[in-house]
Amino acid sequence: NRDVAVLDAAAFPRTKLCAGWVTPKVLADLELSPDAVPGLVELSKMNLHWKGSKRSLPMPSKQYSIRRSEFDHFLLKRSNVTTLEHRVRKIHHDGDYYIIDDAFRCTYLVGAGGTQCPVKKALFPEVQQSRDRIALARELEYEPTHPIHPRCHLWWFYPNSPGYAWYVPKQNAINIGFGYFKHPV
Repeated sequence: NRDVAVLDAAAFPRTKLCAGWVTPKVLADLELSPDAVPGLVELSKMNLHWKGSKRSLPMPSKQYSIRRSEFDHFLLKRSNVTTLEHRVRKIHHDGDYYIIDDAFRCTYLVGAGGTQCPVKKALFPEVQQSRDRIALARELEYEPTHPIHPRCHLWWFYPNSPGYAWYVPKQNAINIGFGYFKHPV
């Protein structure tokens, strides 16, 4: 029973690179059954790998993967909220309201813009990401011409180099990537 609007810099659906990991708890919190979400792929097993080990540890799993472009679009349509393509530049608090770019006014404001979130920048400027907690990542999601391996694979390169990599199968796609925790300068 709220009047809700989503302001986003780009229209949906759009590419959103992400391993697209969804847990059963997320689905339960959203009051969704797995069958109700188009494109959801059950990951019943995953393989864990460690640096220097020639073997992997197969683990039973009850997780799901999905392409974020499809999941985000599905959730927005399901919520039936107003979506507006708008890049937020300025936010200030005025009494009981937040004023956004002198064009929008709201009582409650939720920021979900990642590292460049305008809500965080405007309302919490003292919160800076610690230089010793920066994670750098590179990923690719593509539709392969070969059969998709059905198991998720996760690699950990600890303790010598603080990195990780992944292979996450999705419906008609694969998401691969690697990440590295940057040391302080």
